[in-house]
Amino acid sequence: MIKDYRTKSFIDKYNSALSVLGRGTIQDVVSLKIREHCVNSSEYNNFINHVTRESGLNVSRINGQFLGNAHVISDNNNNVLVFVEHETGPEILVNILYVSGLIGLIRQIMQAWGFVNRRFMHRHRHEFDGDVEVRKFDKKNRLIEEHVNDHQAFILKLILDENASLAAKVAVLEDKLSKIVSRLTTSKKRRKK
Repeated sequence: MIKDYRTKSFIDKYNSALSVLGRGTIQDVVSLKIREHCVNSSEYNNFINHVTRESGLNVSRINGQFLGNAHVISDNNNNVLVFVEHETGPEILVNILYVSGLIGLIRQIMQAWGFVNRRFMHRHRHEFDGDVEVRKFDKKNRLIEEHVNDHQAFILKLILDENASLAAKVAVLEDKLSKIVSRLTTSKKRRKK
């Protein structure tokens, strides 16, 4: 049951994002929201132009329930994220099932945003400093929001969590394989008798 309009709008947004981010559920989508003072459309146009021309990334506009203009941004390795324009600053939506491949792409986006901040918005920082709001859904579809001072440390934590999850899955598969091999060995010994 959805308790408020805000949660429903996030569910709709995350489902729209999944249509381009790949497999998974809304629990696999993470939002990195960069809070800025008012950002206008010309600043976003400068960002998109910079990302396309200078960073060599592929950008295409997409439709969906994103509550702002949304773009799919991808690199030459087919890593994909969704970039959403909001008055209060951009939002980056990623699928954590693919987070290890997205590190470079997220860094490029953050660097490009820092460049646009300096060049066109006259905010003096070398790169985006990492202060973001992280939004995700838990297993009970509750919206969790946390303020993170270092987006790179947060992404590293996601990767470590992903690696731990993969290691657990590999251990289960190795156990199953061991049991299958044991059964086959026992079966072969019985046939020889």
